[in-house]
Amino acid sequence: MGENTGTVSSSYATGAVSVGNDSYNIGGLAGYNDGTVTSSYATGAATGGSGASYIGGLAGWNAGTVSSSYATGAVSAGNDSYNIGGLAGYNAGTVTSSYATGAATGGCGASFHPRLVGVNTDDSTVTSSYAAGAATGGGARSPITIRGRFQSTPP
Repeated sequence: MGENTGTVSSSYATGAVSVGNDSYNIGGLAGYNDGTVTSSYATGAATGGSGASYIGGLAGWNAGTVSSSYATGAVSAGNDSYNIGGLAGYNAGTVTSSYATGAATGGCGASFHPRLVGVNTDDSTVTSSYAAGAATGGGARSPITIRGRFQSTPP
């Protein structure tokens, strides 16, 4: 789905999501989440072209709540992309009891591509969550930006 402002529960997506250059809000289940996603998952890859932003295995941009959910697909973007994460590319909400196992990869000049969330804002929260996929990038920009409250519990 493109945007979620309601509730998604016990749902899943298995297909790959692939978009072109300069696209944003790309997610395996939701491109933009400003509602609630619970007990849901995405298994397909999420891929953006050069200049793409806010790319996540489950949600590209999370401004709501993600709980008891996971993503297993690889997340990747081309050159000069940013905010790439295994579960969410950008988290301005709450993530709890969730995980990502797919790799998060950015091309040359890509930034902010850690394993769980690309960027965790000052007022966001991540608890009891983890990532097991690799994070790689070909650029000189920071590979991780984490602010807010972040507590990771490995498997």
